[in-house]
Amino acid sequence: MMDQEELRAELDTYVTLEQFPTTSADLVATASGNHAPDEVVEALRGLPAGTVFGTPEDVREALGLA
Repeated sequence: MMDQEELRAELDTYVTLEQFPTTSADLVATASGNHAPDEVVEALRGLPAGTVFGTPEDVREALGLA
């Protein structure tokens, strides 16, 4: 199981600035398509549906990783 620091580093690998603004569903699809670790995909699936995120920092904050 990843700790918060590892999860944040992995998110930074699979969530890039080019994707923003984006929705939680798009983040899940992109991470899955890029073969992100299951824990990253599951964390993104836990984001509120329909929410639009303007920056990677918004995603980290929503996941409690800021």
